[in-house]
Amino acid sequence: FLNARAWRRKTRSFHRHLLTRRSSTHQLSHVSNPPRAVATTNSMPKISRADGEKYAKDFLTAFAAGFKENNHIETLAPFLADKLSWDWSDDTKGEGTPADICGKFSQTWGAMVDSFNLPSFQVIVDTSHAKVMICGPLIINVTGPGNLVPNNLVYNPVSFIWTLDDAGKCTMWEGYWDQEDPGMNA
Repeated sequence: FLNARAWRRKTRSFHRHLLTRRSSTHQLSHVSNPPRAVATTNSMPKISRADGEKYAKDFLTAFAAGFKENNHIETLAPFLADKLSWDWSDDTKGEGTPADICGKFSQTWGAMVDSFNLPSFQVIVDTSHAKVMICGPLIINVTGPGNLVPNNLVYNPVSFIWTLDDAGKCTMWEGYWDQEDPGMNA
């Protein structure tokens, strides 16, 4: 057995070893000086709250207007980047050009819905990552392709998240709603 003095020497040596040990994932620097901060440049696009709120309002106005004539390729042109990706609750996922997503949209939601009403919505702007999110109570009139159904008003809250580039155009469009809502499948 070790006497008390020998025990303290051994444990002190062990603790000193632990406190100065460096690993690839962390550094304990109680004994040594901490590393100096390295200046890095953040290439992540940024957006102001005012610009994000304006983007949301203008996008939603253009989006709603596109349902009247099923011409989202024209109404959304100022808002979409040359290349973007999308991921929506109805399992519409992909990446491509505005013509790609608006082409899909014109054959699905654009053809089935004749009005898109978001009477109120909340906007959240992630200023340091150029993300704009809206959520609110959505009312759409699902009439089917060629207005097959006279009127089928569906209430279903919706949320969109748009990731913007340095030019303020959408590079990622996420859409969330309850796809299993009975009105969506009527």
